[in-house]
Amino acid sequence: MDKLDSADISPDYVAQCFIEMIVSQAYQGSIKATIDFLQTDFKPSKQIKDLARLHEWYKQLDRKEQNRVKELVGVVAEMSIFHVLAILDGVAGSLIENTLTELSLHIAIYDNKEAKEKRQPAIGIDVLPIDLPNGFLHDLFQEAIFTPKPKK
Repeated sequence: MDKLDSADISPDYVAQCFIEMIVSQAYQGSIKATIDFLQTDFKPSKQIKDLARLHEWYKQLDRKEQNRVKELVGVVAEMSIFHVLAILDGVAGSLIENTLTELSLHIAIYDNKEAKEKRQPAIGIDVLPIDLPNGFLHDLFQEAIFTPKPKK
């Protein structure tokens, strides 16, 4: 990894990297994992009997209905992540009743594994979503998933 300088990293840059990770790992990852689960045959244990019923139900659907289920899975993933990010942004929910609170996203960048184990970051930065020049995290997320990407 190239050595980063704190001047190279802004809260806006950290927020953008965070959103890119959320889109690929949480949003796209949860959709793929859910669809894979619905489509893949498995031997259910007693603990996942209800999940097995969903799998069997999905298998009996025709292709058009299966595509609608896939769309619905995407909507549920998007809405779930959107609402979690709105909580982080401080525009939804209240962390502690009858108090004013603020959540932030913190990134710590370490020079090496040993520094990480000792929790000695070379760079530490807090991202307060309200201070982001390009919008709240939930807005950046929606922009990332709804803005068409240019073809390469």
